[in-house]
Amino acid sequence: MQNLKILPLTRSDEKTLKEIYNIENASFKDSYSIESLKKEISLSFSRIFVAKENGKTVGYCIIWTIKNEAEIHRIAIAPEYRKRGIGKQLLKTVLKLLKEERVEKVFLEVSEKNFPAVNLYKSCGFKITGRRENYYGKGENALLMETLL
Repeated sequence: MQNLKILPLTRSDEKTLKEIYNIENASFKDSYSIESLKKEISLSFSRIFVAKENGKTVGYCIIWTIKNEAEIHRIAIAPEYRKRGIGKQLLKTVLKLLKEERVEKVFLEVSEKNFPAVNLYKSCGFKITGRRENYYGKGENALLMETLL
């Protein structure tokens, strides 16, 4: 993991966008289309940070920032790179960058059944602040989490 770099995605980086799309499809049943990912890059309040190991995209994080608040929309690591601490390093780096930009509070939603993600967020200072019943479908609730920077 010493060769891990976390960088913002640029609009012209089609190769990385396709790698993000592949990770997205492997990670979420309601995955974004390539067109949706391209739209994310064009939104003034949206940014994508990419984790690269030895030049290969191994994870990403999509955030929306509005004034002094941010929301994490997606964070995912390629299946073959999970359980190596990359997600935690990516999240900590993104939170550090947000703090430097004077963001004060960060929000997210996560399935209460996604124990690895919930534990990751808790380990980075997030607290559960609410629940949305059946948010991800019948019987799958969302936990609302936030942290102060």
